[in-house]
Amino acid sequence: MTRCARCSQGLACHPTTYRRWTQPPPLEGVEYVTGDFLEWREPMDVTLFFNVAYHVKDPWRGFEHLRSFTRRHLAVCSLVTWTEKPVWELYLPREVNPDDDTVYWGPSESGLTRLLSLTGWSDVTVVGKAFERLVLTCRP
Repeated sequence: MTRCARCSQGLACHPTTYRRWTQPPPLEGVEYVTGDFLEWREPMDVTLFFNVAYHVKDPWRGFEHLRSFTRRHLAVCSLVTWTEKPVWELYLPREVNPDDDTVYWGPSESGLTRLLSLTGWSDVTVVGKAFERLVLTCRP
């Protein structure tokens, strides 16, 4: 993942405008598509799955589906809970974010890496940690 792409596609579930955060301006050379990633079928070399995992009702199915169209790398950024156990805490609507009732999960680092491995991803590597977020990369 050290070289840049000539072009790419961005798949967004919906435009984000809550909590005084707005969608950043589009990047040149990037095609943005709005839709449900579970319906996506077109192959991608690199998939960026940033701040989505904890919104997915069935993360196991979600990671398996991502593997079906990701050819080289998956990068995941997720909200996490800092516990040593491999868990996925289940949240009530608006428990974590009062403006968003779709934050369903709070995985731990080991819970997220374990689920990635169980759904067929390899070379799962933690590349960053900041506050309540974790960034990982892996290969299908």
